Amino acid sequence: MSSRLTEARLTVALELYIRTRKKITARSIAREVGVNVSTITRDVKRRDLLDRYILQQSDVYANKESRSLLLMRIAQQAETIANLEHRIQLLLVAHKAMIIAVGRQGGAEAWRELFLGYEHVTAEIDELVRDAAP
Repeated sequence: MSSRLTEARLTVALELYIRTRKKITARSIAREVGVNVSTITRDVKRRDLLDRYILQQSDVYANKESRSLLLMRIAQQAETIANLEHRIQLLLVAHKAMIIAVGRQGGAEAWRELFLGYEHVTAEIDELVRDAAP
């Protein structure tokens, strides 16, 4: 029975299982090629070939799972980014309103004194306030 099983025939069966996404086991491949399981498992070359294809198949499934996990993480991060951008816009509008209110009360100079030595900060704040929606 084992003399009928060539490496080429075993490879064809293994490739078929990879293409059709059938689970590769020694028993399933033995059934496919019409030999006893031990014909595959006791021969070192055949066993190595089987193990390589089992590993290849597990890598394919692992990559598929990883891809779906990655897509899920990307969706979660996109939602987080959208929420943070919304919060930034709310804070900008609120701060702009507060700065305008302080300015109307004549306190703009006092506010600027808090940032003495940090002119780069006030410049950035002025820019943010100008760009913020009313």
